Amino acid sequence: MTVEAAVDLIGLLYEGPLEASPWCSFLKRARAVFRAEAVTLILRVPSQGNRGLIFGVGGRGPRWESAYAEEFFLMDPFLHLPPDRVFTLDEITTFDEYERSAYYHQFMKPTGNYYVMGVDADSSSGKVIRFRTSRPREAGNFTETARQLCEGLVPHLCRSFRTFDRLAKVQLERDLYEDAIDQMAVAAILLDRECRVVRSSEVANRMLARSEGLWVAEGLLCASTPEQTYRLRELVRRTLEARSLERPAIAQAMAIAPTRRGPGLSLLVRPYERHVWEYDESPAVVEIFVRETPRVGAISRADVRKLFGLTAAEATLSARLAEGARLAELASELGISKHTARNQLQSVFAKVGVRRQADLVRVILRRLEGFAPVSRSR
Repeated sequence: MTVEAAVDLIGLLYEGPLEASPWCSFLKRARAVFRAEAVTLILRVPSQGNRGLIFGVGGRGPRWESAYAEEFFLMDPFLHLPPDRVFTLDEITTFDEYERSAYYHQFMKPTGNYYVMGVDADSSSGKVIRFRTSRPREAGNFTETARQLCEGLVPHLCRSFRTFDRLAKVQLERDLYEDAIDQMAVAAILLDRECRVVRSSEVANRMLARSEGLWVAEGLLCASTPEQTYRLRELVRRTLEARSLERPAIAQAMAIAPTRRGPGLSLLVRPYERHVWEYDESPAVVEIFVRETPRVGAISRADVRKLFGLTAAEATLSARLAEGARLAELASELGISKHTARNQLQSVFAKVGVRRQADLVRVILRRLEGFAPVSRSR
């Protein structure tokens, strides 16, 4: 094997974690290099009721991997090899014993394979990468040159797997985060300096498609009225201004009143903090989190009062805040002074165990989700 061919094979091994079908190109090239019928990477050994995690090419049939995972893995003579040592079939068992085995007759022979070479590479992270390559009888046993090449691949297998393992964990964390955000029905939107939408979550896409309170016009994020659109863009401008002056990044909030077609919206605007590993030229500078707020009267005052031990006046004030009202507006709406409204709010904070209005609203909405439908007023 030439140096160029070896470098190419190792390069494909490192590119493997980024492929849609991991290591597919490497396995195909290794199949040609080793003159093999099948080449397989086993990242998780199958067990009863668990198909494991296997990537492979070849085997003369679509059921090569599934048959191994479902039935024949327990018969495999190459299970539990000493780490980082390359073995060929004749070092594991005699050919006579091998040819008498059910593993050979029921699995290897029907798929056109006879000779096997493999190594269990210790990734140093407590995980083992099992590399297996198989040949038909007419191709002959694996040579010492093939063994040396396989040994040379071991450290690269481990490094490539560590990249795959890190990417898999990052993707899992991302999926869990996005699923949690979706379950809470919180929409996330990234904007550039001109309020153009750069990226949006699935919840946001559904919300924008309904055009209820927020929508996109020619790429720009717009609110339900020109006044609210102006206010939103002013929030973005002030957020960027504070950032340019190196002031503390304080999130700013605004509410969009309910319309005939849909509920109100509560928006939280803050600077988008680019992560150190982001090296692309994404124009995103602001992130907005959006959650629907109930209509007036949607929150049961009686439920709020019962849950938190509030007075009737405190329950009414808390419910209206959860429905998206502002404290300054509530004093006039409820026929009380602003001083009385603030005193009631401080009393509510003490009883609920929070210090901020945003925390109060969040606690009320979460507790009511598991307590009673928030669809009636009392």
